[in-house]
Amino acid sequence: MNLFSLNITDVIDILYVSICEPVLHSWGIISFLDKTFESLSTITASLLSIFALKHTVVEAIIFTLKFIFLIALLVFIRGGIPRYRYDFLTKIGWIKFLSLVLAVFLSSLLLVLVL
Repeated sequence: MNLFSLNITDVIDILYVSICEPVLHSWGIISFLDKTFESLSTITASLLSIFALKHTVVEAIIFTLKFIFLIALLVFIRGGIPRYRYDFLTKIGWIKFLSLVLAVFLSSLLLVLVL
């Protein structure tokens, strides 16, 4: 077997099988990990049987996801729109909007008088 014709995954497999696996077996790490994953799977299965997730209606899950999505949307909108100070809003109201309303009022008055 030529060393240069191997992929990196083949080299890693060879190193693991020849060096790491015997050391991990001799130290008992592989059996420890097997027992740990086995106990975690039994704990997870027992927790899922305790909680009512298997009896939850699909519509309730969909409603919860919609609720979370809408709350996130509201937070992003609130954070994205700049907040104006009160004095700036009153200045806009008196200068811009009042003159706009007066212009619309006078133009509609002229249209009524002319027609």
